[in-house]
Amino acid sequence: MKLACDGSVALIVNPQAGKDVRRLVAPAPIVTDIDKIGILRRILAALDALAVSRVWVMPDLGGLAERALAGRRWRFEVRWLAIPGLASADDTQAATRDAVRQGVRVIVALGGDGTQRLVAKEAAGVPMLAISTGTNNAFPVMIDATLAGMAAGWVAKGQVEVARVTRFHPRLEVAIDGQAADSALVDVAATRDLVTGSRAIYDWRMWREAVILTPQIPVVGLGSLALALVGAMADPPPAVHVRFGDGGRQVLAPIAPGMVAAVPIAETSPVFWGETVALQPAAGCLAFDGEREQVVSPRQRVTVHEVAEGARVLDVRRCFQAASAPPG
Repeated sequence: MKLACDGSVALIVNPQAGKDVRRLVAPAPIVTDIDKIGILRRILAALDALAVSRVWVMPDLGGLAERALAGRRWRFEVRWLAIPGLASADDTQAATRDAVRQGVRVIVALGGDGTQRLVAKEAAGVPMLAISTGTNNAFPVMIDATLAGMAAGWVAKGQVEVARVTRFHPRLEVAIDGQAADSALVDVAATRDLVTGSRAIYDWRMWREAVILTPQIPVVGLGSLALALVGAMADPPPAVHVRFGDGGRQVLAPIAPGMVAAVPIAETSPVFWGETVALQPAAGCLAFDGEREQVVSPRQRVTVHEVAEGARVLDVRRCFQAASAPPG
């Protein structure tokens, strides 16, 4: 029997998602502030209809959450998550940590792969529902926010069993000289860049090698290469290790929205659960889920390890199936 409770939901929105430099070099869609406010309002309306008692909201310098909440009397209590207010990745991570401390039962995050990676790093097993508002969206889902809000509300109120409506998404753990450094939900790439720059990668010729999780559906970005390389296999590996360059084959792939390129692949090898891949020593940047984050030198040893149980992801379809099932 499902037991109801008055659990709470956290809403985390990245105001900068979907606005990076790739829009200057590719016809990627722009998710405007008005779009994000509309998504937030639809989530809030669903949570209100389900009588969730409390909603924790991440404040942002663009005032998106405040504008979404304005103009209506909500039945739930609104509380604000603690952030440093630096308009950086620190805000997203701090908000997620605070949401976990406050005991929320589900985290709804608006952003692309980069945003969702930050939330997953701090979620500590709390179910997360990732909604696409970024440039590359291999991890988050494209779904109407009303449905997302209903699913989150059912979980918050204990009306569906968490184990039944969630699944684990794998992650890639990165170590530098034997010390844990970072993690990714989609891919880890070693690039030829010597600075992180604008972070977002938009020139595939800068890739040296990558470890890429094999996606379940067609996606844009490095995931499209993985699917092209192993998609015809009867039992594809959970990830692939790719070295870029001449000497192998070329793969025609959508490397960014509206940008298709013939990418030269020098070498490909499967990566299985628990396996550790050592990247070739070289100066450059490490990029996680499409964003350059760390400069490394040829003297540093970089390894990538695949873990089956990464982020705990809420499955909206399973939520609707569970919520409509007869009690008992």
